[in-house]
Amino acid sequence: MQSSLNNSPNRTPGDPAADTSQLIYPENDPPFWQMTAPTIREFITETDEKIQFAKEHGAQELFIIGLGDQRSRAAAELARRNGHRPAPIATDDPIAATLQGCGLAELESGASITTVEEAIRNLQLMVFDADDIRRATIREAVLKKLAAIGISAPARLIDAAIEKPRIDKDDTLQGKRLLLREILPDDNAVNGGQLLIDLCQAIRRYIVADTADVVATVLWAVHAYAIDAFPISPFLNFSSPEKGCGKSTALTVLSFLLPRPVFSGNMSPSTIFRAIELYKPSFLIDEADTFESINEELRGLLNASHLRASAQVIRSVASGEDHEPRLFSTWCPKAIALIGRLPDTLDDRSVVINMRRRKRTETCERFSAIDLHPELEELGRRIARWTKDSFDLLRQARPEAEGIDLRLYDNWMPLLAVADVAGGEWPRWARIAAGHFVAKGAEPTSIRVELLLDAVAVSGDDDRVSSEQLVDGLNGMADRPWPTFSRGKPMTQLQLARMLKPFEIRPANLRIDGRVIKGYHRDELVAALERYSPPKIPLQPLQKKLAREITELETIFVADEPATGKEPILEEPLQGGDSDGFDWETGEQADGFEDVPK
Repeated sequence: MQSSLNNSPNRTPGDPAADTSQLIYPENDPPFWQMTAPTIREFITETDEKIQFAKEHGAQELFIIGLGDQRSRAAAELARRNGHRPAPIATDDPIAATLQGCGLAELESGASITTVEEAIRNLQLMVFDADDIRRATIREAVLKKLAAIGISAPARLIDAAIEKPRIDKDDTLQGKRLLLREILPDDNAVNGGQLLIDLCQAIRRYIVADTADVVATVLWAVHAYAIDAFPISPFLNFSSPEKGCGKSTALTVLSFLLPRPVFSGNMSPSTIFRAIELYKPSFLIDEADTFESINEELRGLLNASHLRASAQVIRSVASGEDHEPRLFSTWCPKAIALIGRLPDTLDDRSVVINMRRRKRTETCERFSAIDLHPELEELGRRIARWTKDSFDLLRQARPEAEGIDLRLYDNWMPLLAVADVAGGEWPRWARIAAGHFVAKGAEPTSIRVELLLDAVAVSGDDDRVSSEQLVDGLNGMADRPWPTFSRGKPMTQLQLARMLKPFEIRPANLRIDGRVIKGYHRDELVAALERYSPPKIPLQPLQKKLAREITELETIFVADEPATGKEPILEEPLQGGDSDGFDWETGEQADGFEDVPK
């Protein structure tokens, strides 16, 4: 077989002096159909050597692409003889030629899964030596084709075929590669208001939660598709006081709606930033109770990922014999489920959904993660289409919200933006839901703020108070923590000074009752208390008004037919779905689960 490569014995592929002048762009394909299988395999081997030689010696990219196309056609001929039947190629467009060659171009709606598999296997052979850009281009073309013929979730199928081959040393790695489900946008324009209503009705069928919590969950799920439109992305935190409250069910339902979902029960910092950098997934973190003892590196990484500007880490990466600092992103949607609460810094960056165990009088459909849920996937496609069409509006949105403190507004800003762009009643409904979170979200007062409250009370109307008098007054409060503050012993003046130091309050030499002694100015205590003490009641709206408005949200869930198209289970319904194995009917652990205290 005549070769366009200089095969002189004095020229080797590794020889830097090798002559590339004889590298000629292959104009015509050899007659593969006339060759024997061993001859085709020999041609493929020789072409691989040509490609390698050309890359090592700086040949023109056009030449390398031409060789790759010839190799793909040779591989397709071998595939045909192995039982696959690629279609004849009748175009000069390399992408269209690939789809024709593997048989995808001729497929129509209703094609059998066996026929689709055969075409995908042909595709795998044809893209064996394609570079990253060609693979990405082919992937987009095949995604559109499979979606057009009715394949609901084609991304995993395509990625299994065109994923770049691993080098030999990776073949022995433990575990499996991540294959993430990609949700393609719907073909038709989507009404945002109706989409949010349909999502609320679908989620309400499977979880027991307050109306405002369901609204918040839906708005967060939509924000996940347009996360790059926002400067902040809050965690969605499913929290419950006990097991068996549907936290895992909620995460599983979300997994059918979110882009590229990844479940994880335990993660290391390197796992997080490497997975996010490669795949930009939606992280669903279950059983996060162990976050109470989370290491500082992971906590800092998660805290920083709340703000897009700081959602990155710098790590040293090996580069030959040296190391180079590289940036890794930590910016992606994250939903967390646990019993209890997250550490304060993470909890402060969360929209907390309070899950509760279903009562006998509450109906709730059991959700099976192993079943297909085309109605949820269809909702996911509608979200993808609406956020794609509305991305610029979401990015420009600056929602207003009176009565919401700054941190809560930060977390709710993307959610309110989604509601404002959706229009209709949703701007009002979203703010009613946010008001509900203001009312229920009074944070536990820290021990230092509790000390400020009691110190101001002890000081009375005096403008200054001695350290001794202040400590004696605090330790005299039997219902407060101060009498047993120090391992069962009363608080000391030194401990008092250390507790007040972060507020920039320090004991000074003061003249009190004719003596110069250590003490504190009362106005400093009051000023710190006014700054750090949480409001005693929601700022706006007021409690009674809020209670009336919350009932308005129930209109979202009024529909002639269930959103999923299924009838709800009315007889002894079970929420189920939590991985802790709780049996709601008996109140005991199911077989195979150990009742371990959390």
